[in-house]
Amino acid sequence: LLSEGDTAAHREAHARSLAADAGHKRDLAAGLVKAQHERLRGLEGERSQLKTICEWSAKMAFQGVS
Repeated sequence: LLSEGDTAAHREAHARSLAADAGHKRDLAAGLVKAQHERLRGLEGERSQLKTICEWSAKMAFQGVS
């Protein structure tokens, strides 16, 4: 914690420490967002494949193919 008697160097070191902590939290959050974004892209691809299979299956059923 800072007090009125602290030197400028102490205040600067404290500010750098706070900034480093905030930067670390920001980097962790950015990594989590990136991982979730990649997972979402994968799920979207799976959804697209399932939709194609369902459409093909419905078409085959309509044509009487078994």
